[in-house]
Amino acid sequence: MHAQFNLIKSKLQECSPQGKAILLTAFMKMTKHSAEIKPDVIKIFELHRDHWDIEIQQRSCEYLMMLSMQESSNEFISGALDKMPNFSEEIQTNNVLTKRILALKVKDGFHINMKEAEQQLQEKMRQQFAQPKLDDIYAQSYQHEETKQATQPSPIGDLLGFGDV
Repeated sequence: MHAQFNLIKSKLQECSPQGKAILLTAFMKMTKHSAEIKPDVIKIFELHRDHWDIEIQQRSCEYLMMLSMQESSNEFISGALDKMPNFSEEIQTNNVLTKRILALKVKDGFHINMKEAEQQLQEKMRQQFAQPKLDDIYAQSYQHEETKQATQPSPIGDLLGFGDV
């Protein structure tokens, strides 16, 4: 665990603020599993306690407070950092808000059948970026020349001196 901690710690300064916030949480979760890194993690939280980004500052202060609590609060820390349970299937399917969001997505062209949606997207892309084939361009050009020649008077008829007949 200590090697993983040192590896992540070495990349902390290179991260964006959002990445730092995630790494601070990772450090806190690591202390849950390994008490030997706790002093190093406390130093990191103290360094970020006055950070310019309020999310990092808030996390650092809260995690410092949690670590400074008595040892009897390990159950609290474990509970706070555990994965949240999923909503039950009944709540997910019978929720009025979920049904309303799904109805709006379907109305706006959202497809539940992802294979069908992917095929439609590919077809739209083909139509949008379709380039005409050289044979088609030549055929159109040739037809245009034929119609142009048929409507113009022949220069031979004019040479005979008949004029417009």
